[in-house]
Amino acid sequence: MVLSLPVASSPVLYSLGAVLVAVALGAEGDLVPFMVRRLLRMSPTERPRRHAGAFALGGAIGPVLYGLSFDLLNSYEPALGLSALVVLAAGVGLQTLGPYRYPSAGRLPVDSSPPTRRG
Repeated sequence: MVLSLPVASSPVLYSLGAVLVAVALGAEGDLVPFMVRRLLRMSPTERPRRHAGAFALGGAIGPVLYGLSFDLLNSYEPALGLSALVVLAAGVGLQTLGPYRYPSAGRLPVDSSPPTRRG
């Protein structure tokens, strides 16, 4: 976003853009496995395959679509605009997931039933 602003070239803006991209990639790498594990409730054997598959698919298709946008329209702007809309849609999707269902470690549910004897 910072790099797409119509301002003069500045090393500070380029550095800021690089830092923001790095933070976004790091957050994605941490947020996606957490969301898959806690909210989608996939089995332990299913999670790694789907998670790795999603990253691989995005990494393979993204550059092709950006290149196609440049070849057909001589600009990356339509692809970047579409990417911004997809990110906004993802943010809205995250907001619709509802409240977090797991209690914190300090607030575990207490079993109020009397103890039973086994034997």
